[in-house]
Amino acid sequence: MQELRIGIMGLGGASSLVLPSLGKVPGVCLTAAADIRPEAREAFTAAHDLPAYAAVEELCAADDVDAVWIETPNHLHCEHTLIAAAHGKHIICAKPLATSLEDCDRMIEAAAENGVQLLQGHSKIFDGPIRAMRQIVASGRLGRVTQIHTLLYNNWLQRPRLPEELDPAKGGGIVLRQGPHLVDIASYIAGGGPNSLRATTGSWDPHFDSPGNFDALLDFGDGVTANLTLNGYGYFDSTELYWGIGGRGAMRGPRFLATLPASEGLERLAYRLNVVGFVFWTF
Repeated sequence: MQELRIGIMGLGGASSLVLPSLGKVPGVCLTAAADIRPEAREAFTAAHDLPAYAAVEELCAADDVDAVWIETPNHLHCEHTLIAAAHGKHIICAKPLATSLEDCDRMIEAAAENGVQLLQGHSKIFDGPIRAMRQIVASGRLGRVTQIHTLLYNNWLQRPRLPEELDPAKGGGIVLRQGPHLVDIASYIAGGGPNSLRATTGSWDPHFDSPGNFDALLDFGDGVTANLTLNGYGYFDSTELYWGIGGRGAMRGPRFLATLPASEGLERLAYRLNVVGFVFWTF
């Protein structure tokens, strides 16, 4: 089997989750990187003894790169995909694929025109608990799947964020940054992509000019649907409903109310109690 030589675009926090795994996949090797920051390039070369380029064009022109893994800022995904496709490189692109449907179409067309593969670099469907769910569904042991529900409440908006992480125009915000995970998980469990999507978003925190929650209904056809709920305001953590077990199956430690003025802390406590009461009432 011919070895697939991969170059990575962007050496920020996201790439630190990708790089350790590249050397563990048979038939795949890391050969180069690109980043605009000199210190990031120097650190990469020191750690891997491989070249790091200052421009993605240089990375894509390298003869020892067959495919690129794009981990640059979200609003650059389309531009960097077009460059890679024009150089005949296969592409793995982090989520979200792009910041608009029009850009997604341009990326797909560029890959087709240049005869390269374009792959969305999702990660959650490789987690053990998610794969176990799909195996159970595919086995038919519990009958056919008819409804899928996801319920995720956390403190996404309350964590330290760079401005672009909250700007939907740059691929930021909870919908574009976290929504792809839920859609990918639901599609994987259902066994295919949805035929239609209906959704609403909300922006209720006066401190952030960015949506902080959404609800979506995916229709996979043949009566199979998925309801997706995500809320990142931090007033409640949904892991409290299932014994503190996190998304990857690991047990989380105890969670406490954030350090806030007393009045706001009481509001959070009331909100948490109302959510828990409603969920168990619906059961």
